[in-house]
Amino acid sequence: MGLLDGKVVLVTGGSRNVGAGIAITLAEHGASIALSYLEEAQRADDVAGKIAALGVESTVWQCDVSDYEAVKAMIDGMVERHGRIDAIVNNANGALGTDESGWFISESNWDFVMARIEMGAHSLLNTTRAALPYFRRQGGGRVVSISSDQYIEAYSAPLANTAGKSAMVGVSRRLAFDHGRENITFNIVSPGWTRTERTNGRDTQDHFYVREAPLRKIAEPEDIGYACVYFISELGRCVTGAHILVNGGRHPQMGF
Repeated sequence: MGLLDGKVVLVTGGSRNVGAGIAITLAEHGASIALSYLEEAQRADDVAGKIAALGVESTVWQCDVSDYEAVKAMIDGMVERHGRIDAIVNNANGALGTDESGWFISESNWDFVMARIEMGAHSLLNTTRAALPYFRRQGGGRVVSISSDQYIEAYSAPLANTAGKSAMVGVSRRLAFDHGRENITFNIVSPGWTRTERTNGRDTQDHFYVREAPLRKIAEPEDIGYACVYFISELGRCVTGAHILVNGGRHPQMGF
């Protein structure tokens, strides 16, 4: 018996990297998965095929999470297809990565940076707004947003990425307060470096990130998924407004 048997979960940005790992891990624990993608349809279909092989239902949706009407149409269609929506994992949130144009703000890149800062809140607010009627009708729901430890280690990340991820954390905490009485929880998972196709050698023992981590390793995509399983399952039924760092212990948070 899986921890998420009978649950239907939307994973945005689920076609690759961490998003794909989260979607597959949730499915391994019994959840039916609706996964969204923006551009890479074949990769999304490949992930859906892996989920279907686990014996649970999976659907694929193309959606720009910054567009509320598109998000609403996706969630309405998802509920029509799956019958319900129990949880959302907000993974598609416009991260900048190492794009140098987002490191600093100037007249030349103002709109570019501001759009990505806003994305940190938009992706969360759009999916929440569209799902709230269904959560209320069902007596509750779970929202998990994927931030980054870069919002703590701000000096090592682009301004746009740091600000967008920080916005996501702040909005989640406020929504947790606003909707707790409705049994709707909002929590944050913040990965550090995670082993994906973009790791680029950062998983080696001599890389500074690994050396600085008490566990002396970086996360696997399923490690991010395990944290999501906790928040979505009954194990996390009394937890909201919380934040879990999955980065090998590089930023310990104990007692505050």
